[in-house]
Amino acid sequence: RAEGPLGGLSAHAAAQLGGLADLASLPPAQMRAAVGDGLSLLDAIGALAAEHDLAFAPKPGRRAQPGGQQVYALGGVSLFVDADKALVFARPASAEPWRPITLGTLLELARLTPAP
Repeated sequence: RAEGPLGGLSAHAAAQLGGLADLASLPPAQMRAAVGDGLSLLDAIGALAAEHDLAFAPKPGRRAQPGGQQVYALGGVSLFVDADKALVFARPASAEPWRPITLGTLLELARLTPAP
């Protein structure tokens, strides 16, 4: 794995992420195609977080319902990844429902939502 701004992604994954801004702007169907082939959405989110100087980490003990997926924080935004559907779900506040979101919108929301 190569250490650095891509947070330890493999060289193959880093090469696939060549244009992170382009990846973040893709609609979900194209995102699934682009992210396939060994690069996970979590890798993509981690790389975007590093590129934009945002904190990205799992929230210990937090699971999304009803699927039980691990919940992560990107800045002040909670998110989880449905790997089977290759979709990202987010909610900026705990009182809001989970909703599917593009990486571009997630990135914008994380920039505007301060971490607690």
